[in-house]
Amino acid sequence: MLGATDLENWVLLKDGVDAAHFMNGRVGPFTLGRVLRRTPWGTVRLALQDNSEEVVAIHLLEGIERREGDVRDALLSDVAHVIGLRHRHLCTVTGAGLLGTVPYVVHGHRLGRTLEEALGRVAVVDLETSASIVFAVCEALAFLED
Repeated sequence: MLGATDLENWVLLKDGVDAAHFMNGRVGPFTLGRVLRRTPWGTVRLALQDNSEEVVAIHLLEGIERREGDVRDALLSDVAHVIGLRHRHLCTVTGAGLLGTVPYVVHGHRLGRTLEEALGRVAVVDLETSASIVFAVCEALAFLED
């Protein structure tokens, strides 16, 4: 199990980055940096928050903007319920909002790779890795159930 010290090794702080790489505009109190990845839901970028020492990831959910109905309102309502939840297998959501009509969600950026990046184009995942993934997912779901 990861302790607090172990987690600190995965946290990126402002003093560890070059501020010149964060000149890609602003979203509320966040100065945008480079694109980390693009998903069907939108763009994930690095960002610096005005009153925090931690580098964050901000998900600009452009894909939701194009959805019918009250998807944005439902998303922001759900996000309001999970802000601040802390578990080792879940990213801690620290904020959310709207950029015009585009919703965004913010969480601390962690050094490392996504599961998709780590597995790459592996056609079949070995049993030990599969068991580790399933155990972590079950542990996170049990936490959320409480």
